[in-house]
Amino acid sequence: MEWSYLKTYYLDSQTVNPSSGYLRCPSCGFLTRNPEMGDPAVACPECSDHGKPRFHWPVLEAYTLFSMIREMMNRGEKRADTEVERVTSELANICRSSVQTETVESLLRQIHNMSCAEAEKDGKLAGLINSHLEVPSECFDDVLCGLIDTEAVTDEHKVVVVLTMSLTEVLLNDFLANVLVANRVNLPVARKCVRACETYTSKNALFKDIVGESIQRTIKGAVEASKSSKSFLDDLQCIRNRRNAFIHGDPDAISREHARRAFSVAVESFAVFADLFNRHCRLERETVPDVPRAS
Repeated sequence: MEWSYLKTYYLDSQTVNPSSGYLRCPSCGFLTRNPEMGDPAVACPECSDHGKPRFHWPVLEAYTLFSMIREMMNRGEKRADTEVERVTSELANICRSSVQTETVESLLRQIHNMSCAEAEKDGKLAGLINSHLEVPSECFDDVLCGLIDTEAVTDEHKVVVVLTMSLTEVLLNDFLANVLVANRVNLPVARKCVRACETYTSKNALFKDIVGESIQRTIKGAVEASKSSKSFLDDLQCIRNRRNAFIHGDPDAISREHARRAFSVAVESFAVFADLFNRHCRLERETVPDVPRAS
């Protein structure tokens, strides 16, 4: 999703919650956001069953994690914006010319993504700065120090990436357990089986044995069906790699852009996994006599 859209609808207003409103039929497992299904008297549009309270989805841990992700993203963006505005003002004074915050933010992002070897090679860092700012030669060192000392990536941004991977893992584990339930495995046993698969590779192998295709291929189909952004899988793989690099000792592995991509994944994960549930976690049962159905 475009960052401007995410920021407007999911961060600034916080009136839209992508994790809320899902209801699941206890008889056939059909998952929907149709509010009419909240009335037990209304029949499930898939199996016609009625009279039983519907389950809320997703699991509580997913609700909690998304709330934490949104709070951390909100704090991180506010702190980063304040820092970028500060350094923009300082650079304008040093360069004695007008400097745009968008220019500084783009420059900081590129500097963060540049390795030390790249920065030192053929004056690449100096060239990058001069391509964005009109810097008097006698002021270059001051500009360079100002940019390097700017903390445009906050600790909150790093937390967002780590928590988003935790969120997707919670959703994936719940999905896999319910795939087993749909194949007549008792839920407590199914959850134990999923917990025993500690790595993504082992979970993928379990899923492939049951369904016949990889998790990634299945998610790709769900992304298309749920009309999520085409970048969802790429973003998910990117933040998985960044999270792993970070927790294994690279403190600079996560950038502000990575946090924004992670927030997009967090928002879209619910629609993607809801589609996965309806594809692979449906329960077999006999239909019941027709009553007025949810439209």
